[in-house]
Amino acid sequence: MKTLLIGIMFAFLGACASIQTPQTNGERLAYAEATLAGLHRSAARLREGDSISHDQLESLLVEFDNVENLLRLARIATIQPGDDTAAARIAQISIALVNLQSKLSAAQQGRTDPLKNSPAIGSGATVIKGAGVQ
Repeated sequence: MKTLLIGIMFAFLGACASIQTPQTNGERLAYAEATLAGLHRSAARLREGDSISHDQLESLLVEFDNVENLLRLARIATIQPGDDTAAARIAQISIALVNLQSKLSAAQQGRTDPLKNSPAIGSGATVIKGAGVQ
């Protein structure tokens, strides 16, 4: 039984290792959209569990709206071939998602300054690999 579990674990790890970094702007946008959707779900669950206040959620919703606007602009920019605007927008989205993750984590922990002592800020974290943000 133990050997079977170890075999399953190695098979799972092998499958995870084959996940590739997003290469195109379209793939990076899809990754960003999935990340944003996950953050939405996390914020909703935290609010339902009273881990964050209504005011904290309202503040986070403004940030969610900002990222969604950046996503819309980036999608428009990807339609125009040869335009570097999409890559620049995706870099902005990556930074905004890192900040949003930090603010969500800070709200959950009850910190008033969400970017203070945040592990994501200044640590080289990359939300969208290959987006030029490091």
